[in-house]
Amino acid sequence: MKKYLLIAFLLIHTLSNAQQQGSKALYKEGHTFDMAIAGGKDVFQSSMSWSHLHGFGKKDQRFKVGYGIRFGSFFGGNLLYTTAPSKYTSNEDQIDTLSLINAQVNTLNANIHLQYTLFKKLDLGFNIDAIGFSFGSAQKSSILSSSLDPGYSPVQQSKPTVFNLLLIGDNDKGSLTSEFYVRYWLSPRWAIRGGFNYFFSEYTTPQTLSFNNGEVSNDRFRNKAYMGFLAVSFKPFQSH
Repeated sequence: MKKYLLIAFLLIHTLSNAQQQGSKALYKEGHTFDMAIAGGKDVFQSSMSWSHLHGFGKKDQRFKVGYGIRFGSFFGGNLLYTTAPSKYTSNEDQIDTLSLINAQVNTLNANIHLQYTLFKKLDLGFNIDAIGFSFGSAQKSSILSSSLDPGYSPVQQSKPTVFNLLLIGDNDKGSLTSEFYVRYWLSPRWAIRGGFNYFFSEYTTPQTLSFNNGEVSNDRFRNKAYMGFLAVSFKPFQSH
């Protein structure tokens, strides 16, 4: 919670600083549009995003804090999803597995951005989804657990968890993307961006399942995918 309060403080501070400067042109130039593709073993993601960064500091403003919105579509084949709620993940005996032959999750999330400009044309940055929602069609899934209690079907028509929320680690809910990247500006308006993508996707079973004679009661299962990505960035309002 303290980390989020600090990030919120930085966002408020930079926004206030930008307003005090009274520079509408500078604010307008902060808009960046982005298209990215990411891939890894049996996984693929495409995304479109908008972000707005504000310089922090009175001189060169190399450090920037910002916010944005990202729409993404994730595809995966033969993926294993494990028990998601944090109250169970610390005990291996309480972790069960959901197998999906085809996974497809669409997300629309608001996100947080941090960036530092090393040189005039080179940026290092990080962004992470904070809140939003997911949608996608139901997928046939199989429960891989010998401890599933009687009366529950091992085959479920699971759907992406609807609500997404960043809460740190296994406390997270839903499907969230984070990126570590390097961006190089080819011109004042165009840049290429690349790095590592870390995507949590989550599915919910249509009924809450009981395991280990009622010891575990759960309907949420999570997969963590690591991918490399490439993107194109565009600042349409950049003047120079």
